[in-house]
Amino acid sequence: MSPILISIFGFILAIGLLVTIHESGHFWVARFFGIRVLRFSIGFGRRIFHWYDKSGTEYVIACIPLGGYVALLGEKEKGQAISGSDRYEAYCYKPVWVRMAVLVAGPCFNLLFAVLAYWLMFMIGIASMAPILGNAPQGSIAALAGLHAKHEIVSIENKPTPSWEKVSIALMDAIGKDHSVEIQVREGKNKPLEKHILDLTNLEKQDGSGDILKDIGFVPLDPYPAIVGKILPETPAEKAGLQSGDRIVSIDGHPVHSRADLNEYVQSRIGENLQLQIIRQDKTLNQKNISVQDKTLSQGNTLEDQDKTLSQSNPLVQDKNLEQGSTLSITIQPISRVLENGKTVGFMGIEYLRGQKTPEEYVHLERYGVGMAFWEALKRTGQYTVLTFDVLKKMLVGTLSVKQISGPIAIAQYAGFTVSIGIEYFLSFLAVISIGLGVINLLPIPLLDGGQLMYCVWELITGRVVSDQTQKVGIIIGGGILMAITLLAFYNDIVRLIVH
Repeated sequence: MSPILISIFGFILAIGLLVTIHESGHFWVARFFGIRVLRFSIGFGRRIFHWYDKSGTEYVIACIPLGGYVALLGEKEKGQAISGSDRYEAYCYKPVWVRMAVLVAGPCFNLLFAVLAYWLMFMIGIASMAPILGNAPQGSIAALAGLHAKHEIVSIENKPTPSWEKVSIALMDAIGKDHSVEIQVREGKNKPLEKHILDLTNLEKQDGSGDILKDIGFVPLDPYPAIVGKILPETPAEKAGLQSGDRIVSIDGHPVHSRADLNEYVQSRIGENLQLQIIRQDKTLNQKNISVQDKTLSQGNTLEDQDKTLSQSNPLVQDKNLEQGSTLSITIQPISRVLENGKTVGFMGIEYLRGQKTPEEYVHLERYGVGMAFWEALKRTGQYTVLTFDVLKKMLVGTLSVKQISGPIAIAQYAGFTVSIGIEYFLSFLAVISIGLGVINLLPIPLLDGGQLMYCVWELITGRVVSDQTQKVGIIIGGGILMAITLLAFYNDIVRLIVH
């Protein structure tokens, strides 16, 4: 299946599931309190399928899969006329605390689902790359702090960081609180810890890329050797005689430990004659290993684009086989290639082998028993809920770039990506998006659950229902805010597609 189709499938699956969970919260709590549910819709616009249950509730699958809603008898904005006999089932005639319970149920169901998703994920077990630097670009915040390749990030502000995810969370939490952040690193498991200070002053002023690690200058280590997966036709690699399965071990006498080493050297040497030393496997072994690749990554793109998960998939190729074969020298002359971001780089015309086994020393595995997995799920959900509120606050006050906002395009890409690499990663993705959906719906913006809760709080305090006119103005304002956020999210997604 093509990446686009996988992304579309992943997006529809993720959004459909999360919207169903959210609206189910409103639905079941409304029914619990005796409120008649007129319609339960997944999606907006024209109906594709619909049916009715014994209670008269219409269930709808609509054509625009970007949300959903539950229509209740007596919602004031629906303008329904309520007869005396139906009032006991009408939303608007229920006590204010009941209406508040119905409103908050949707976001609460999203948070409960996140706990369930994380619980399953931790019981299955999820592997992540240890936060070891492959590089710290010259002039970056990381480089100015004295960090360099092979540094493993052990803690940030005394918070342990066993994975890149934990590094990102710790940095997000630190932004806006302290201009200087203490970070502990080491160069190897048995080496002593070193303390460094990250100066985040400039980060808060600059127009960031939306990737906190990239903005600081944390380039993850690429632990995979430069093994040729496919030769592109009529390219320098084909003319030089490179073959699938060749492992490039040095270039112009410089050791090549990873794909990143090769890319960095080749990209800056357009038109130069480069001397490659390779290890070529025998044909039998070569065919056995190459047969595992279905999708490959083009040499010449950025390391981030080549393998966003740093090959967290199942090991398909054993490194012990890679050293077998003949050592050969090949001369190759890279041609120029213009990337999507407009940058011109050297290009050989190879695609790297996928499915290589990740060295165990670079892998952090989280797997727990039933009880501990549930406890970790609760902690992770709480942590991400607080972090999401904190990120929104920092965007509002300007200490964090609004480029962090992602829209349907980015969600579709990542949904398809996580669907393709494993259920545990898709569960993690669903949990994060579910938390975001729950938190956003609690914001005090008319049209969202939080805006309606705000009206209920006003009614509790004053004893007066918010007037229809005020609610109409709120709908206009809330609609404008949501439209602005949506347009910004689409803009950020499109910019990311163009740049990356």
